[in-house]
Order: sequence, then C-alpha cells, then structure tokens
Amino acid sequence: MKIKNLNILYFLALMLLTACFKEDERVEPHKSGDLKLASVAMENDYRYQAYFELQTGKVVKKHLKTSWDLAFENAPEGDKIVLNASLFMMAAKTQKQGIQSPVDTTGLQWHYDAASGNTDSLAIDNWYSVNAGDTILSKQLFIIDRGLDLQGKSRGFRQLVVSGFGKRYYEITHAKMDGNDKKTVKLDRDTSRTYTYFSFENSNENLPAPPPKNNWDLLFTQYTKLLYTDEGEPYPYLVTGVLLNQHKVMAAEVTSDFENITLEYAQGISYTDVNDVIGYDWKTYDFDAGSYTVDPDKIFLIKGAEGFYYKLRFVGFYSNTGEKGHPTFEYRQL
Repeated sequence: MKIKNLNILYFLALMLLTACFKEDERVEPHKSGDLKLASVAMENDYRYQAYFELQTGKVVKKHLKTSWDLAFENAPEGDKIVLNASLFMMAAKTQKQGIQSPVDTTGLQWHYDAASGNTDSLAIDNWYSVNAGDTILSKQLFIIDRGLDLQGKSRGFRQLVVSGFGKRYYEITHAKMDGNDKKTVKLDRDTSRTYTYFSFENSNENLPAPPPKNNWDLLFTQYTKLLYTDEGEPYPYLVTGVLLNQHKVMAAEVTSDFENITLEYAQGISYTDVNDVIGYDWKTYDFDAGSYTVDPDKIFLIKGAEGFYYKLRFVGFYSNTGEKGHPTFEYRQL
C-alpha cells in the first residue's frame, strides 16, 4: 500500500515539474534578402558622382563631378582637406607664406591624394602645428592644379592659404595665380556629413552637398589612382569605379561562388575600410574590341555599421542602348 502511494506521489511531482518548463520556442531560420539588380547612370563621359544606398537600393544623391574642388572634414577634431580626385587634381606646397602677386611655380613638386583614402597621404598637409595646446597656422601657400574639365581641358590653377581654423569652421584665402581675385571664405562644419564641399568658382550657396554620412554606402565616381608600368614606374591615372563610405561600411574581395556565399561565410572573413577596395578593376578594357568587359567572378562582401552583410558583383557597364558609364551590379543582403 505504501509503495502504491509513493508511486502516485512521484507521478504527481513529475507532472508538476514538467509544467514548470515552457515549450521550446521555434526559431525561424535566417532568411537572406532578395537578389537585387541595380544600375548607376554616370553617363559616357563619367560626368556624375552618384551616392548609392544598399538597403534601399537607390541612388540617394547625384551631382556633376565638376561642381566642387575641395572637401573639408567636418568632424569637430577633423583637419583633412581633400582634393576632388575625379578631376585629376594636384597640389604643390611652396616655401611662401600668404597669397603672392604673382606666384612662381618653378621647381614645385606636385602631389595627388592617395586613392586608398589614407589621410596620411594627402597633398594638402601640415598647414598647422600645435604648441602648448595652441593651434599655430603656418599660412603656407599651396598651389592647386584644378585638374581637367569634362572635355579634358585644364581648369587652371589657384593659390590657397588656410587662414583660419577651429572646431566649428575652416577659413581659407584664395586667389588667381597673379594675385588678383583674392577672396576669404569661412566654411562652417556640418557634422551630419563627412565633408563639406568647396568650389573656387561657384557660390557656396549653390554647391551640392554630399548626402548625410549615414545615408549612403558606395560612391560611383572617377578618381585618381597611382598605377605602375611594366617597368615598375609609377604614373597617376584617372579610373572609374566605386569608393566606400568609410564612416559606414567596410568591404573585402573574395574568391568564392557567388550563389553559395552565406552569412556565416561573410561573418568569418576580415574586412577593410580602404577607400578603393572595390575600386575599378572589376572591369577590363579590350583595345581590339574597343569596349569594356566585366568580370562576374570578382565578388565583394560589404559589412555595414548596422550589422548587415551584403554580397555584390558587377554584371555590366553599358546601358540598354549600349552607352558606357552605366555600371550594373547584383547584390543580396545575407
């Protein structure tokens, strides 16, 4: 009788204990996004710079590449002044201080900004020093070669001096090479954007602004790239490709089958914020055929600051009417 009662008590206890555990929740397997096809119209002379956002699949801003000359870093502690590399621009540092009338360019050494986006390799650099916590402007004179227009003609030269600098602004003074048309301009920092654009010709009120730094991922543009001859001699060249929003995304080129790349694979590799990691050489030019060919085996993985991963490859460089300058690519959120 006691054994029977013990069995009943054991059964009841087991029922109560089981009731304390929730039924296992079913976890839905991770689903990748749909495969998207996108095309960016830069036109056959590559006149446009276009900012693309992967999540929406849209060009969020597009403007003529000739609409600006210099870009000023907006972060409160930022001090980078960047040339418009899509115009083949250069800068040279003189031993003079202040605007000259006229300026002598004999013996100057000309420099380009590094396509990698390495801010230690900028043509306009070392224009101030810090002494006992105070910022001391050198007032050193830079000569700016404004590069080439849409017809490949020289856009001329300009003198430039950084005449003021603070956490909320830059001040520059510029003039023609003979010292005439001297102007001083104050540029307020806009911390919602990585850079503020400046043009030697256009009024600041009429300048296009880059989109907010959180609103785009890839910039389709021409840019200056240092290439090398077969003999190892360096030479700068104007290429057409894709640059990263270094504030928001990182990327990597991988050798894998596009269809079989998974989220787990993407999470297991290393990424870089080198500006031109996607770059221009996903296409090649056939001199015999006089046309570009895209390599679909060049696969790029993109890691966003929000935690999203994408796989991307290019599938074309021409519009439906056969016009070059229309990079076409497919991509999928993993």
